[in-house]
Amino acid sequence: MSNVLVREKYSLDSSTLGFNASDGHAQDQSNLRSWLGWILLLVVLFIIFIRSLNKEEPYEEKPLEDEQHDNYVDKYSMEIKWSDEDKAYVVKVPELPGCETHGSTYEEAVQRGEEAIESWIEASRAWGDPIPPPRKLTPA
Repeated sequence: MSNVLVREKYSLDSSTLGFNASDGHAQDQSNLRSWLGWILLLVVLFIIFIRSLNKEEPYEEKPLEDEQHDNYVDKYSMEIKWSDEDKAYVVKVPELPGCETHGSTYEEAVQRGEEAIESWIEASRAWGDPIPPPRKLTPA
């Protein structure tokens, strides 16, 4: 008999829980889904925020001012290749469209390449054309 009293003493009815026992399970699932939805939304927003912090700014090529060109002439890259057809070293400056020259020796090609860069920049200044900056080398 004492077992029955203990069970009655600690038994829960629907009035002490604050909801109807017939739909209590459905309401619990609805609340759980709602909380999971909010948690998922916060996780997605957090991931978007973290990714936005890791984005690098895109590199914008800005024309250099006149006084900056004198300091950058030796910073432009030159592609120097031997040409069997021309029997000379051909020099191209990729940053400066149309800037090409040649030399019979490698040293002469380098010297003429530097002269071509200076001439290209001077001509662009005279015509009022923008002058692209030298390429930035980034470590791999």
